[in-house]
Amino acid sequence: DADTLTMGINFNIAEAKRTYVERVEINGNTQTKDKVVRREIRLAEGDAFNSFQVKRSEDRINSLGYFQDKMTIKQLPGSAPDRVILETNLEEKSSGELQLSAGYSSLESFIASASITQRNFRGMGQELRANASLSSYSKSVSLGFTEPYMFDTNVALGGDIFRRDYSSYSTTGDSNDTTYEQVSTGFQIRAAVPLTEYWSATARYGLSYDQVTLDEDTYYTNGACDPAIAGAYLCDAVGNRWTSSIGYSLVFDNTNSRMRPTKGSKLSISQDFAGLGGDTKYIRSTANYTKYMNLGSSFILSAHAEGGYIKGLGQDVRLTDRFYLGDPQMRGFDIRGVGPRVTRTYYDTSTVPATLSSTNSSNTQTALGGTTYYQARLELELPLGAGARELGLRPSIYLDVGAVFGGKKPALTDTCA
Repeated sequence: DADTLTMGINFNIAEAKRTYVERVEINGNTQTKDKVVRREIRLAEGDAFNSFQVKRSEDRINSLGYFQDKMTIKQLPGSAPDRVILETNLEEKSSGELQLSAGYSSLESFIASASITQRNFRGMGQELRANASLSSYSKSVSLGFTEPYMFDTNVALGGDIFRRDYSSYSTTGDSNDTTYEQVSTGFQIRAAVPLTEYWSATARYGLSYDQVTLDEDTYYTNGACDPAIAGAYLCDAVGNRWTSSIGYSLVFDNTNSRMRPTKGSKLSISQDFAGLGGDTKYIRSTANYTKYMNLGSSFILSAHAEGGYIKGLGQDVRLTDRFYLGDPQMRGFDIRGVGPRVTRTYYDTSTVPATLSSTNSSNTQTALGGTTYYQARLELELPLGAGARELGLRPSIYLDVGAVFGGKKPALTDTCA
């Protein structure tokens, strides 16, 4: 209408005949069982055809990591005009990984690690893994197994056993000295069920035995931990304790790949309650969220945020149960290099009044951790050739921010008074 400067639009909608899936064909899987692939396909014979579900099926199969990248499901004509055949042509690739690494850092000196993972054990989609690592301040070994479809149901069942040795250190000038040593041995079992296509719930139970010790020659007097030397906060941490905990997680995941996502989001909300027997009692809550965006030309931008809070139940939160930040969570920092710390200043008590020591003028700093933390990361992955990606090379530009705080201020002793 030229007078009113308006225009009318008519939409003529003709409903097409519904198309149904005649059959689903799976080809090329020489090792992987048919059912491992079929259970990832969101359409079955007789279902009404849905292009969205076809795309979702492609993403789920590609996420397994058993087959060639960017596999697509072909749509072929069926025996009638309202029938379609879904053809899945697969090309299997190695689903096992053996990783060996070694390095040197000014902080941990020699570092070595080894891991072996089979993500498609016996062609059944089961995951079997073993890891070991060694450095100047830590060593660990763990074994794990996951059955993603227990008894061909939608229940995933898995478990891990582990042994971890960790030496916490204090920094004095440019040197690092061990403060306490922690040895943890235990196991965890877990079960997960899908709630919807993108939401799932996980329940878990864990039991661990922790042994925390101090160097008796340095921190003990007359066979007991001396608060005047070690500090009451360290003496309280010494001992052997059992931790029996139960927890749950709610997870939302609509990423296009579980291994190397390039788009989509993942949200996880978790709580753990320790106190089903044992010596430790607390409730710990954590949440994290990651968003992946494909900017084109193989540039992948990811934004990540997480946080947590732990509260002791009838007791203070132990030094070894608190949150810590630093390397590797925040790159460029020392291990546990972010957050509250105790600073020790050395005095010469042979003079009256005591004066700063001339033989030990450096301050000693010990990380205390905290009951609350947050962390955020913005990262841009830069494109490389396919050969470099096969070697695991993925350069990126990143920005990390975070903080640790909260917790009871330790009782300190002024030995110069």
